[in-house]
Amino acid sequence: MGLLYALALAASLTGCDSTGGKEGTDIAGADGINGYIYLGSAYQNEGITTGTEQIFWSDWDSPGMRIICQDPTCGHLVYNSKTNPDPVCSAAVRNPGVFTNSIVYNGRRLIFVTSSETKSDVDEMEIGVSSITTFYTDIYECEMDGSNRRRVGSFEGSVDLSDGLIYDHVLYFSSFKKSESVKTEEYTDEYGIEGYITENADTHQLCTLDLSTMEFTGFSEREGSNFTDITKLGNHVYSMNDGGSETSVLYRLDTEDNTCEEVYKSDAPFWLAGGIDQTLLFFTQDMEEDCFYFYLYDENTGETKDLVKSPVSDACVVGDCFAVKTEYIRSGEEEDGRDYKVEYSFYNKDGELLQKAYYQRNVTLMFTVGDHLLFNLMGTDEGVGEKKDGVYVADKDELLELEEKGTYIFRGF
Repeated sequence: MGLLYALALAASLTGCDSTGGKEGTDIAGADGINGYIYLGSAYQNEGITTGTEQIFWSDWDSPGMRIICQDPTCGHLVYNSKTNPDPVCSAAVRNPGVFTNSIVYNGRRLIFVTSSETKSDVDEMEIGVSSITTFYTDIYECEMDGSNRRRVGSFEGSVDLSDGLIYDHVLYFSSFKKSESVKTEEYTDEYGIEGYITENADTHQLCTLDLSTMEFTGFSEREGSNFTDITKLGNHVYSMNDGGSETSVLYRLDTEDNTCEEVYKSDAPFWLAGGIDQTLLFFTQDMEEDCFYFYLYDENTGETKDLVKSPVSDACVVGDCFAVKTEYIRSGEEEDGRDYKVEYSFYNKDGELLQKAYYQRNVTLMFTVGDHLLFNLMGTDEGVGEKKDGVYVADKDELLELEEKGTYIFRGF
């Protein structure tokens, strides 16, 4: 396809205001807080927030993570139970016992949630007796420099860092509510060491947290695995749960009446990759053929439609298009530097192929926030060459020139 058609595609991608899938569209009165939590970092219209021991922030005008503490004399020491139990740095996350952190921007302040656990003793557990671990989360808010930190709420359950949706002052996420272990058998091994075997059952829940009122609401619960691939279409929020690789279920949350229901079920695991208008894109894996099959799902009719077969599972929404990585070729030795050929195919919501884009580096499109396109670049060594591994940002109209136009943000994942 020619350059003229490629430029027309780029123009069509930048002119959309779709609210489907991984698309952080501005909403009037939302104070720029729409976006996504992905692998511990919050990508929002106003900027990016990340950090587990310290809080870092970046706006879109000058990408590159910087610590939120503004004290030039601060050593920015992190929490340590022995050497620094009460850090003075305003960027330090100082909550002993915490195992997760998630930080989002809301108006002119930061909100972060920290999750901990309470666990019953299993050392003296008898066969058939349950040991239950429960989780709880405290909600804090602070100024943009981390000062004036205060606790503003709490709820039962943890916050899953891997996937979350922030939309119109509401955070949608998966919560690890409890874990139950039952002692089923005792044994002594060949070295005389005694032990026991347990059966575990983990309970996860799809939840919302109103970032204005700090009101927490829990919806569907399921044992086995967390809720993932949280996607918004109109007044509906979708999420899937594979039940620990057994029956996969697609859930739909109605944001107007706060009801949640199962709308699609499959015996084979499937995953969501986003949505446009009333159409969802999901995929399954064929282990024998070592490939992935992508399908379109119509939320009105419940019908599915074949889209494309791909060697990898990377896909997302860019503007009004589904972007699927349809070719991935890697050659060369790691120590000498590898060569890549990456192909992305762009489809409209009806499954019609609009265009293809090619990259010479290992580019993976992530999602868009406003006019910003986030992508991951892997396969290069830090400090070697012009580009290093990490998360990059570009404008949506630079889709076909990401390798040249993308700006490095941070190491990421």
